Amino acid sequence: MNKYPLSLVVQIYWSENGELVCISTEESFFILKYRQEAVDQAKNDKELVTEDGIEEAFDVSTDCFAALSIGIKTHTNL
Repeated sequence: MNKYPLSLVVQIYWSENGELVCISTEESFFILKYRQEAVDQAKNDKELVTEDGIEEAFDVSTDCFAALSIGIKTHTNL
């Protein structure tokens, strides 16, 4: 059985540095780490690209099977 059941994606948030992405559904959310080096490798080796995309492009950093109810967007100028 798949650990990550298919759900309708509600929102996608990228970190400002482009390294992390949060994908939220109605029942859960996931924090993924983007692996640019895997994408670069797949550009040179087309066998790494499947019908689902580049399998190694993201690593699951956090998964939480609870609904998000409030999101706060903050921005700081350094």
